[in-house]
Amino acid sequence: MLSVSLDEGIALPLQFHLCGHADLAKFYYDLILKQRPELEFVHIFSHQLPRHTGWDEAAIIADFTTHLPQHPDVLVVFALALAAIGYPDQARTALAQAQRQSPEHPRVLRAYQLLAWNPALAPFPLAPAPTLTASPPVAAGAHLVLGTAVGYPVAALRPYVLSLRAVYDGEAALLVQDSDPAVLDFLAAHRITPLRYDPARWPDIHIQTSRYLFYAEALEAWSTRRGQEFAAIFLCDVRDLVFQADPFRHDLAGEVFWFLEEDGSTLGTCPNNGTWIRNCFGRAVHAALHACPISCSGTTLGTGPAIRRYLRQMITLLNTLPLLTLHIAGHDQALHNGIAHLGLVSGGCFVPNHRHVATIHHTRLDDLQIGSDGRVAHAASGHICPILHQYDRHPALVRQVRGLYAS
Repeated sequence: MLSVSLDEGIALPLQFHLCGHADLAKFYYDLILKQRPELEFVHIFSHQLPRHTGWDEAAIIADFTTHLPQHPDVLVVFALALAAIGYPDQARTALAQAQRQSPEHPRVLRAYQLLAWNPALAPFPLAPAPTLTASPPVAAGAHLVLGTAVGYPVAALRPYVLSLRAVYDGEAALLVQDSDPAVLDFLAAHRITPLRYDPARWPDIHIQTSRYLFYAEALEAWSTRRGQEFAAIFLCDVRDLVFQADPFRHDLAGEVFWFLEEDGSTLGTCPNNGTWIRNCFGRAVHAALHACPISCSGTTLGTGPAIRRYLRQMITLLNTLPLLTLHIAGHDQALHNGIAHLGLVSGGCFVPNHRHVATIHHTRLDDLQIGSDGRVAHAASGHICPILHQYDRHPALVRQVRGLYAS
């Protein structure tokens, strides 16, 4: 049976409820009430579900705001759900009401801890400030490429960094451990801002997932210091990714882009993705997403505000996971696909493989074409994507890339 913690776990079905996913909300409400039938405030949310079926998000939120009992337990869960789906003003109002009624209530204090990384929601800081080795400027219209390179030597970073600087001159940062002077010197030489990775911060969370916590903190710190958002942000893997053109030059329409993998496999038919979805969301979500195409969590592009909404949602979902699952690699992929396919971040757009990003783990080498300049195109269309991802699955491409960026 899925393990659900109280405050964070109850906020998850309420998110589905507010977003109009009635079947998923009912599944999770029923699950919680089987474990804790005495939780009267969960009954309050659940009993409203039939009446709200078919309503849009704004109408459901307005109705809850007007008619919810003014009880700290109810208001805290409502605030967490509102924050997760992008309503910070309403979340702050609900949490302030709960605090006025019961300042020392354990759930009220826990809610502030959960939201402390976002100063817009928490009136006082409870989390330690992020430690940045440097802070890039945030100018109007600035872009940011952000990745994780913890434990990678210079040789592993070379294709990513050199290919990026060949096509893009804007801001870039990498999450790294600052114990290797050679890595820091290499990044400095190519104007890559090092973001310090502290393994003691979240020791029980796998780096594939904890990187999103560091990203959220860094973006919050940068925007607070500079008073501006980045216009666009690209979150990406590092070890198996190279750039073939500026990642921010595109004709895509939307606020945040979910890049699909190769056709033919779905979240339900892929053994790895299916297991990760079940571990993180349970049977109901696994069934609902069974036929959905797979989006890769290693490449996400969007406007600055949209990426921060995405990270907010990622962190809120992390709080629903049992502690023992947080150290497992791959769960970032489940959370990413849950956010994308359940519409938990507004303005999302699915982008077919080989349009802007070529994710080639499952692409046959015969379907790719290496040009005279070393760039890789889709053989059928001749199109060269700005981002080539998972090239290391093909030994011939590994040799090609290493040859291009050997020095």
